[in-house]
Amino acid sequence: MRAMKLTQIVSVSGDSQALLSIMERFNTACNTLSQIVFTERIFHWLPLQRRAYHWLRATYDLSAKETVTAIRKVAYAYLHRI
Repeated sequence: MRAMKLTQIVSVSGDSQALLSIMERFNTACNTLSQIVFTERIFHWLPLQRRAYHWLRATYDLSAKETVTAIRKVAYAYLHRI
């Protein structure tokens, strides 16, 4: 069973534009990873991470945590579609 938790982020110091920018880069990175998954048939997170980690960080200016989260998110989304 999967559980979802809905959260609301309240910007106190006007950082909403920075947050939006991070979210857009993260989503774009996930979409690009999804294309890599299907073109190269890499469905497990570890080979996908080995293939795309450094390139993803450099291209989308993501932190290490954001990069690994994007890779795992995409890999787990296609886990049962092999």
